[in-house]
Amino acid sequence: MLQKKGGKGFPYVVMMDDAGDVLATFRPTSREAVQTAGARAKGIITLRAKVKANPKDQDSQAQLLIATLTVKASEDDRQALAGIMKTSKVSAATKASYKGFESREKI
Repeated sequence: MLQKKGGKGFPYVVMMDDAGDVLATFRPTSREAVQTAGARAKGIITLRAKVKANPKDQDSQAQLLIATLTVKASEDDRQALAGIMKTSKVSAATKASYKGFESREKI
């Protein structure tokens, strides 16, 4: 199960939603690591709710894709995000997050 969800060693923690989708993964090396992963997972759940409530909100869609791609990379999600980022309906903060995401992807 650990390998199936992306685990690479022990100890390794995977936070999932009720459908079994991975929200965050981390090695519990400190209290801060646990808190950061928990905040990341909560952020994904919050963004999912925002997108569900307003499916036309491209800024929230972009933020959700960035957040999920940092956990589990999907080519479909990458392409969807690139398309959304070409619109003018994305905030400057989201554009900055996207640039940071792109930089990490190139490394």
